Amino acid sequence: TLAMTDLNDVVAIDTVRTISGYEIKAVLASEKDIMTAVERYYSGSLDMETVLLDLVKVNGSLVQPEIGEDLSQVKLKANDPPVVKFVNLLLLDAIERRASDIHIEPAKGKSTVRIRIDGVLHDITPVPMYHAFRSVMARVKILSNLDIAERRLPQDGRSAVKIGDREVDIRVSTFPTLYGEKLVMRLLDKEKLSLGLEDLGFSPDQLSKFEKALKRPYGTILETGPTGCGKTTTLYAGLKYINSPERNIVTIEDPIEIQANLGILFTPQG
Repeated sequence: TLAMTDLNDVVAIDTVRTISGYEIKAVLASEKDIMTAVERYYSGSLDMETVLLDLVKVNGSLVQPEIGEDLSQVKLKANDPPVVKFVNLLLLDAIERRASDIHIEPAKGKSTVRIRIDGVLHDITPVPMYHAFRSVMARVKILSNLDIAERRLPQDGRSAVKIGDREVDIRVSTFPTLYGEKLVMRLLDKEKLSLGLEDLGFSPDQLSKFEKALKRPYGTILETGPTGCGKTTTLYAGLKYINSPERNIVTIEDPIEIQANLGILFTPQG
C-alpha cells in the first residue's frame, strides 16, 4: 500500500513498484500525514555513498565490466532498484542544491559525476562508479527516449521530473569520448519562470536600462555569459515583462529551453 497526495502520479507508482518489486495499491493521504509517518518510521536518510555502494554490488559481489553486453541485459539492468535509486537521488540532490547541470563522465578505469552550481563544477560521487556506468547511462537514456544502442554518435533528448509542486525540465545530451559516452543533464526549473525582472538582482539603474531596451519596438539585445549564470532565467523574465494580450510573441530556439505555458509561441530552429 502506497500513501499518496496525488493518485494520478503514475511515475511515482511505477518507481515504487520497480524499487520494491511489489504490486502497488495507492491510497489517498494528506501531505502532512505522509511527512509525519516518514519522520516517525524513517529516522535516517539515504546518502549518496550508501546508494553508490548498493549500485556497484550485485548479489554481494562487485559487478565486473562486460565486453559485448547484450542490449536487452543493459536495459534490464537499467531498471534494477539500485540504479533507479541512484538516478532519482542524483536528480533530487542536484535540484535541491539548485544545480544547473549534471555531468556523468567516463575516464580510464572509473567514471565521475559532477554538478554545476553557480557556474562551477563540483565532484559529488565519493566512490568510483565505473562498473555501473553503462546501467546509469542506459537509465537516463530510457527516461529521455534516447537510443541505448547508439554510443558512437551524439544524441539529444529531454525528460521531466516533479518534486512536490516544482516541475523541472531535463535536457539530456550525450556524445562519444575516448573512454565511452559523456552525458550531460541540463536542469531547467520551471519555478524560475515565476521570477520577474525585479527578482534577478539588477541594480535600479541596470533594471531601468533593461526595461527600456525591452520596450523598444525593434532592435537586438545581446546576452552573453558562462553556463549557469542566468541567461535563460533572464530571457524568460524579459518575455514575461513584454508579454500582453495585444502582442504576438514568437521565440526561435535551438533547442527550446523550457516548455512553458505563457501564451507565447516557442519555435524550434530548423
